[in-house]
Amino acid sequence: MNISKENIDALNATLTIEFDKADYEPKVEKAIKDYGKRVAIKGFRPGHAPVAMVKKFYGKAILVDQVNALVGETLTNYIKDNNIDILGEPLPNKDQQPIDFDADIDSITFKFDLGLSPEINVAIDNNLSIPAYTITVDEAAIDEQVKNITSRHGSHVPSEVSTPDSLLKGVVTSGEFKNDKGLISVTVIKDEQQKALFVGKKVGDTVEFDLRKACPEAHEIQYLLEISQEQADAIAEGTTATLTIAEVSEFKPAELNDELFKRLYPDGSVTDEASFRAKVNEQLVSSNKMAEDFRFNVDARQAIMNAAGEFNLPEEFLKRWLTVVNKDNDKFTPEVLTDEFPKFVNDLKWQVVKNRIAKNLGVKIEFQDVLDFAKKTARAQFMQYGLTNLPEEQLEQYARNMVANEEQRNHLAEGAVEEKLFSIAKQNANVEQKTISQEDFGKLFANN
Repeated sequence: MNISKENIDALNATLTIEFDKADYEPKVEKAIKDYGKRVAIKGFRPGHAPVAMVKKFYGKAILVDQVNALVGETLTNYIKDNNIDILGEPLPNKDQQPIDFDADIDSITFKFDLGLSPEINVAIDNNLSIPAYTITVDEAAIDEQVKNITSRHGSHVPSEVSTPDSLLKGVVTSGEFKNDKGLISVTVIKDEQQKALFVGKKVGDTVEFDLRKACPEAHEIQYLLEISQEQADAIAEGTTATLTIAEVSEFKPAELNDELFKRLYPDGSVTDEASFRAKVNEQLVSSNKMAEDFRFNVDARQAIMNAAGEFNLPEEFLKRWLTVVNKDNDKFTPEVLTDEFPKFVNDLKWQVVKNRIAKNLGVKIEFQDVLDFAKKTARAQFMQYGLTNLPEEQLEQYARNMVANEEQRNHLAEGAVEEKLFSIAKQNANVEQKTISQEDFGKLFANN
């Protein structure tokens, strides 16, 4: 066996592997014998067919399988043993000639193209400047959060007379359609003239209104009259409807009292408005911390990429590789490749830089690192739905379900590597601490 590597340029190389018969023939002979012990050939008992018969019927297929396995093993070991940092996977050289496995050949030659990762030298030290933001939590922010919480736990209560914020229930009729359980929220009616028709009304009153103006979207009419989408679409402009009011209610936010405190904090940690606001402040700081860390990671990545400077990738090779790996994907067209390739290159450049730094720093990722990152990811997802006090054991189980999926686990492992690098950056780079308002913090994301 002979292997040679030819560098085409700094980013492309060709690997040539030449096998003599002696390299693969013993493997083929052994495989034929092993297969003969299992195969059933007509006229012979299962597993007792002569080797010559097995070779006659299955010899070529076994030869191809064994040679391909040897090629894959040799290719993988050579790249690993010689520390060749490649992008994508090796591809058959365009000039590779088909192998005639029917011929009695003394040697077989394979050529592969390699896309090489560029050399990147980036140091995470005091020369790297990264901003780190702390979001201020003022009384106005606490007031707003208190308002959100009390609204979230509020309810509708009966009212004598309707207002612009009322919810009206009753019989809605329009032409042939009638819904005895009609429901209209005055608040959501955008047409001011139509909204005014529903204000100042009592139980028993009947309101006549323009159906299309009060409910401009077909799905609103569908919901109000409990009819099909097609029927709602067919309702013409100027169609009138009536609501005979059976119930008037107003939305009332929850009161800051023991009932709410015990519902939100059954552990008894909140007993009055002062301790409630203190808890809200604590939750805002915690929530802001996640946003602050995320922003630091965004800025750290950009600072690291700026420090890496401009560099090239083997783009033609990568286009070939993407085409090969997506050959069975009907949605992957030349147009998609052209449109998506710039984003792919940007993401791959970050991966190249990240992996090079991680390698230089000896960053290691263990299963616990991946699980911890999965828990952090899960916690952030649950917080988006207001679930801030999820039990640790439930969070742990959810994270374990995430890492059980191989594709998700690989993605989480990449995230764990990034998290370690950003942690190193926070410790070793020139971190510029800045205090910022919530409003201005939001503008940072609008700008990039």
